[in-house]
Amino acid sequence: MLLNEATAQERLNSPRNLANRFAINPTPSKVTEIEIGRAGRREGKIAIPVFLRTSAAILARSGEDQKDVAAAFGISRPVVGMIERGQIAGVDEKQVAKAIEPIRNLALEKLAGSLMGMKQEKMDTLGVKDLSTVAANMSRVVEKLTPKTEAQGNNININIFTPEPRKETAYETVSV
Repeated sequence: MLLNEATAQERLNSPRNLANRFAINPTPSKVTEIEIGRAGRREGKIAIPVFLRTSAAILARSGEDQKDVAAAFGISRPVVGMIERGQIAGVDEKQVAKAIEPIRNLALEKLAGSLMGMKQEKMDTLGVKDLSTVAANMSRVVEKLTPKTEAQGNNININIFTPEPRKETAYETVSV
C-alpha cells in the first residue's frame, strides 16, 4: 500500500500502533516513498507485490484503460500491458478469473440479447457494406467465444512421402 506523508505520520503516531504501545519511538525524520516497478530494472525500485499485480490484472483484463490502471497503482503502462497479457509471473489467476467471470457473463447476456434482436427483416434492408461489417463483428464474437484448446485437438497432419528416383545403373540392360 502506498502512503503519502500525512497518512504515514498519522499511522506512525497512532495509539493503535503496536510500537507506540511499547514506548518505542519509530517515527523517522522523513518518510520516503519507494517507486514500485520491476525489480532489478532500476535502482530504488521494489518488485510489484502479488496483490497489486493481481488487482492490476483484474482491472486491465476487464477493459479498463492501461494508462488509468498504471496511474492508480504507480507502475508504468508497459508493465500493466505485460500483466494484462500474462507475461509477468506472480498473478493469482484464480482470483482474476473469479473476478472477471461475472463481467464476462454479463457481457455474454448482453451479446445474446443483441443477437436475438437481429431479425432477418433488418438484415434484408442492410447494404453490402453494412452486411460485411455485421459479418466481421459476428466472426470476432465467434472467435472470442471459441475455446482455444479446441483448435489444438482438431489439427490433422498429412505427410506425403515421395519415392526416391532410381539411378540408371539400378536397371537391368536388355540386349535385342
